[in-house]
Amino acid sequence: IIIVIFLIKKRTYSILLFFSMAFADFLIGLICMPNTILVSTIYYWPLGYHYCIFWIIVDFSSTSLSMISLLLLSIQRFYQIIIPTQTSEILTMPKYFLITTTWIITFSAWTISVLLVMPLTYDNIGNQCYLSYTPVYNLLSTMFPLTLPAFCILILNIMIIVSLRIKNKKIELNLKKRHKFKRIANLVRAIRPVE
Repeated sequence: IIIVIFLIKKRTYSILLFFSMAFADFLIGLICMPNTILVSTIYYWPLGYHYCIFWIIVDFSSTSLSMISLLLLSIQRFYQIIIPTQTSEILTMPKYFLITTTWIITFSAWTISVLLVMPLTYDNIGNQCYLSYTPVYNLLSTMFPLTLPAFCILILNIMIIVSLRIKNKKIELNLKKRHKFKRIANLVRAIRPVE
């Protein structure tokens, strides 16, 4: 649905970020979830070593890209609220470059990471496809692609809420001043002698 909207609707930076996130989630649904269900159902990996590596790389990369797309979307929303006159939704080459580079770096980092760990943990005899983590690897693999972006998204959304409340109070104050000014103007008109 998001792909159709992207192709039909006006192309903006936010729509491109939604498209990036939707495509990452689509990869999870197309490649990762069916294989996870397969392994959970039959309790072994029937698809071989190379597909095992491919599956794990796509799984980790897609999950990370989904979180990173959410983070970029939160940053865009933050700027749209804090400095709306200086924030543009127009797609420019740097914005395309940012999203493309994010995909390339994420897939490259997970590919290198899995290839360095995977040969030690693929069980060819028992047909098992899994990564056995060291504590440091486990910390880094959850901290950078998942926990850190989620924390940044939380902070950005708190800042957006605070900013909106401050703007709302300013608007209410201005409305009260206008209302007070109108009452004073009406009193002055009422007191003014008729000539």
